[in-house]
Amino acid sequence: MSYIIIHLTARVGEEVMFDDLPRDAESVECLTNTGSIDVWRREQGVLTDRLTDNDGHLIIKNFRSSDAGTYRVLDSTGGVLVTVTLTESPIQLTVQGPRSPNDSNGYFSN
Repeated sequence: MSYIIIHLTARVGEEVMFDDLPRDAESVECLTNTGSIDVWRREQGVLTDRLTDNDGHLIIKNFRSSDAGTYRVLDSTGGVLVTVTLTESPIQLTVQGPRSPNDSNGYFSN
């Protein structure tokens, strides 16, 4: 059986929404360095304060670096239906150097 692989990126503070959970999804786990943590179960709903469930859409309201990782959607036998890799988007900085005295929009005035 094949499964779906999804790659998502997010910036800190953004909302991240996972696609609809498959109807045969029984749980969602987040893989960690030491194992896995259940974050959603069909019978119990969301199991962490980092997620909300909006009609089958799992949502991280305010993305943090610690939310990055691999999430697996499992069926009732533990088979993987979907794997989502969530990474933090690098911060883009714009650096402007000093302007020349001839630049009318610069820092210098005549």
